[in-house]
Amino acid sequence: TDLIRYLLGEDAVRTTPDAWQLHKLLRAMADEGCTHVVMEVSSHALALDRVYGLHFAVGVFTNLTQDHLDFHDDMADYCAAKAQLFAQCDAAVYNADDPWHKQILRIAPFTRLPYGLCGPATLQAQNILVNAQGIAYTAVTEEETAEINIPIPGIFTVYNTLAALCACEHLGISL
Repeated sequence: TDLIRYLLGEDAVRTTPDAWQLHKLLRAMADEGCTHVVMEVSSHALALDRVYGLHFAVGVFTNLTQDHLDFHDDMADYCAAKAQLFAQCDAAVYNADDPWHKQILRIAPFTRLPYGLCGPATLQAQNILVNAQGIAYTAVTEEETAEINIPIPGIFTVYNTLAALCACEHLGISL
């Protein structure tokens, strides 16, 4: 929010700004020397074309729950909105444990990188410990392992960190 206020002179009111604000922000960041951006793209933003024309090296699908049915007609409409992101990506990182991933991947790029806890995945969490102090687990790929400790409790933190690690690994950043 401070960066947005600094660059645009206003507070952020949405997860993903309107297209003109987003392009203005990205231009200002590039002018300041920024070469990479990590951003959350909401289903609302996809449905309302806020990221239309942007290209992403990696798109991430974390999960689909009933959080935004106040905006989307039903779960299928919500899923279709989230899936739009992958038409703008080179690679799809996805939660293989979420039952909606198959529908999401219908328009995903050829490069698909699954992560998860339960089934086959490029990146898996093993030896998971979740308590009030946070989470700890071993991140495992075919090539390497890493011990992960995050002071944010909840199994969602395991999934979110797996998503970030999987995207980074695709971009050449080791665990």
